[in-house]
Amino acid sequence: MVEIKIKDAEERGIGSGDLVRVTTPRGSVPF
Repeated sequence: MVEIKIKDAEERGIGSGDLVRVTTPRGSVPF
């Protein structure tokens, strides 16, 4: 499970509806 901190996302200009690619030890996960 990947936890996104809303405040951090907003500071980076990432909206809740945007596609976010998170890099994990298992690879990249787009969601």
